Parts: sequence; C-alpha cells; structure tokens
Amino acid sequence: LFVSAANPLISIFNEKYSELEYKYIDRVDKFASITKNGLWLKQENLENNFSSVLYSSEIKNQGKNLINFMILEYDVNGTFQGRIDGSSAELKDGYWEMKDVQISPKYDVAKFEKEYRYQTNIKLNDISDSLSSPTTISIWRLIKFINFLEDLGYSAIDFKMHFYELVFLPVFLSTLVLLAYAILKEAKQNDKFAKSVTYSFIVIFILYFISNLLDALGSSAQIHPLIAKGAMPIITLLFYFLISQYFSFKRKKII
Repeated sequence: LFVSAANPLISIFNEKYSELEYKYIDRVDKFASITKNGLWLKQENLENNFSSVLYSSEIKNQGKNLINFMILEYDVNGTFQGRIDGSSAELKDGYWEMKDVQISPKYDVAKFEKEYRYQTNIKLNDISDSLSSPTTISIWRLIKFINFLEDLGYSAIDFKMHFYELVFLPVFLSTLVLLAYAILKEAKQNDKFAKSVTYSFIVIFILYFISNLLDALGSSAQIHPLIAKGAMPIITLLFYFLISQYFSFKRKKII
C-alpha cells in the first residue's frame, strides 16, 4: 500500500513543496529543466549584459558537455537580441567553450566561428542541483525517468537508489519482523527483557552500519544500486537464521 499508493501521493506533495520553497523561501528560479526533448538552461552573460535561454538536445558528463545546442539572447527589457547555434560546447570556469558556432544577431549580419567563448554564470552544480529530487517522482514514473536521464547522458544513480529502495522496502520490513521474532521467541512472560533489548540494539547498530556502507558504495557507483538495496533484506534474513540457530543450539545444550 505504501509503495503503490502512498508513494505517488507523497511524491506529489514533495514536488509542490519544492516549488513553494523555490518561490517563497529561496526566491530564485531553477537554472535547469529537463524535458523529453532535452535540457533547458537559464543563464546570464555579464560581458554583453544579456540573459539567455540555452537548449541542448543531448548532454554528457552530467551537463558539462552539450551536443547540438541553441542560445536565445534577451536584453534587460526581455527583448530578443539574437540567436547562437553550435555543434558542441563544454562548460569551463565562467564560460562555455563552443565549436562550430553560427552567430545570428538581431540587427547584424550572421557569422560563423570555428571556436567561440561565451560567458555564463552557470556552474556545473547549478545544473545538477536544479534537477528534480527522486522523492518528487512516483515509483510508477521512475523507470521511464531513469531511462530518459540516461539517454540524455546524465547519471541517474540517485534515482536508481530510490527506486530499488522502494521496491525492496516491503521485503526488508518483512525480514525485520522475522528478525524481531527470532530475538523474542524464547522470551517468557516473567523474564527480564534487558538481554533482548541489548541484543536488539547491537543487531540494529550492525544493520544500520551495513546499510549506510552499502548506500555509500551504491551512490558512488562502486556497486550496482540493485545490489546496494537488495543486499539488506538478504543480510537481515541471514541474521534471523543465525540468531534462530544460536537460540536453538542454546536450548539443546540446556536440555
């Protein structure tokens, strides 16, 4: 119920909250927007005092490299001032390094430049930070969005981690219930629960440490996100069998 019904509702609320946060708290516009047609960027060029909208049909290296791009320039009054088209561009420190550029000013003759440097206030982090958070996308849209990001050349590791976390959540919770049963099944009504509480804290700490380690490895692409999230139910189940066998062996030893 949580994964299939509650998660889509939560993602809608998260998306609306993000929009309100940008509008009323941060009071800034998003620098980047990803659509099915490509990447759109809003930027400023202090050299000619123009603002511009940049569009690219394909990106690589998480937005650092653009393929087949177009720039529409506007002055401070929002009046269109020209257009720039190019085959590729690479984001440097404070400027785009462009190649095979067609420059078409509004009131001047168009010209072609083999290489061209275009000032920008955009930084690489601005592009990634402006993208949608995984929590704002429901599980029913995540696979399609992941494929879409990868087609654009953008890393979708965070979205994959979130997707597999939702997929394995019911299984993980089930294994936690089994683990709780293994710890408490030998408890009697008049027993003191100090040992059970101690065992629980130790096991929870170990699982928490392993979970964070797997998350770090998965987020850094050192292991596949499927392994990072799918391993936890297996590890928890292993703890269940080990604790069950321990209590079973202890009971036989007493007998």
